[in-house]
Amino acid sequence: MFRFLFRSHRFRSCTLRNRIICGPMEKNLCTESGLATDRYGDYVEERAKGGAGLILLESAYVEWAGKARRFQMGIHEDATILPLRRVVDRAHRHGAAVGMQLHHGGRTCQQAITGIRPIAPSPLPCNVLAGGDIPEEMTEARIQGVVAAFRKAAMRCLEAGVDVIEIHGAHGYLVGQFLSPFSNFRKDRYGGSFENRCRFPFEVIRSVRDAVGTRTPIFYRISGDEFVDGGLGLEETTRFAKLLEEREVDLVNVSAGVYESGVMIVQPMEFALGGYVPMARAFKEAIRIPVSVAGRICDPYQAESILAEGSADFVTMTRAFHADAHWPKKALEGRFHHICLCIGCNQGCTDRLRENVPLSCILNTRAGFEREFRPRSAPRSKNVWVIGGGPAGLTASRVCALRGHRVILFEQEREPGGLARFMRRIEHKAAFWAGIRFLIDQAYRAGVDFRLGSRFQTPMIGGDSPDAVILAT
Repeated sequence: MFRFLFRSHRFRSCTLRNRIICGPMEKNLCTESGLATDRYGDYVEERAKGGAGLILLESAYVEWAGKARRFQMGIHEDATILPLRRVVDRAHRHGAAVGMQLHHGGRTCQQAITGIRPIAPSPLPCNVLAGGDIPEEMTEARIQGVVAAFRKAAMRCLEAGVDVIEIHGAHGYLVGQFLSPFSNFRKDRYGGSFENRCRFPFEVIRSVRDAVGTRTPIFYRISGDEFVDGGLGLEETTRFAKLLEEREVDLVNVSAGVYESGVMIVQPMEFALGGYVPMARAFKEAIRIPVSVAGRICDPYQAESILAEGSADFVTMTRAFHADAHWPKKALEGRFHHICLCIGCNQGCTDRLRENVPLSCILNTRAGFEREFRPRSAPRSKNVWVIGGGPAGLTASRVCALRGHRVILFEQEREPGGLARFMRRIEHKAAFWAGIRFLIDQAYRAGVDFRLGSRFQTPMIGGDSPDAVILAT
């Protein structure tokens, strides 16, 4: 059934057990000083158990001035090594490789977070999803300082046991800012011509390779199209990818967008599934090294199809793992109906990231709460009545049933789903109903006794009274 998705692949000294990359989602699960927490480790370990081939942790800032968000992971000082190693060891325990994405926010950073004026190739403020601070144009000495910071960060990653280094050159962060004519107005040897704009990314790649040697794979994440006037397009980015190949980069990870076209970075449900697959195909035609593609790849059949048609060699699936940490394992076992597919609502992940609170998922209540919300067998089975068959009632019913309780769910309508039933009538929002259908199906499979078209009345509590009633109306 899956001829390509579960094939292993060797990058230098690192072998990935399949072609599935768990993408680098920032989680707001680190301390304010950038240290990984036990809760962060819980999140990563669950996705390793679930069958990811490579887990890219998240964008980790290489120096304090490059920090873009309050609870972002850091790899900027030696104190980050031991907490990171604990996370890496937990993933390795379950057969997953671990990658770190080296990052510097540049013009997207905020003085309110770092206490430092942002730096960038040119003094262009970022007014979208950032503070709008006017960045300081980097001197050549400052440029070399950042290059050195990437090198030191890569060395820390190796000390922590990281298997793969990915350089974040996408989404309008510092490395991509130098490459893009949208954000680079310099007149010196780091700006102007295409060759000059390539100089800083290439210096970063060289410094990282010097740090990690020849055995560690280096990936490069790129926005194939920035979708802004005057920005990078596919013609220049594929040309750049050919030069990456010459510099012994091991994989190009294709995404798109910058902050000024932010909807293209994390596309919501209104966008087509796999919208960047044609872009990845253009990279495949331009270079010989492997290509991975991101962008609303949600289910195993879709992922298999992308690989089978030769549009990419790997799939980078980020929100898909947020919605269901175990989807690869379930796919391999043929349990497709048990996979919670991401619907692209962005409510618990992307939206909460901007609020500086830990990420969640409106369908997968365990995302970010892997330890706290793990269903455990109850010491005694009880009769539980749940009143209301909307999303909350469905979830409460399923969890109670999984814990071993006898559950009756009362819903006055002839169909469960609550007010979410009306979402399927709204153009471009029907995916919400797909999520509700999953919750309904999982409640049935857990053994919940549905009493549809049954309006609950207090006198119904009689001889066969419940031990607990959950009001979810």
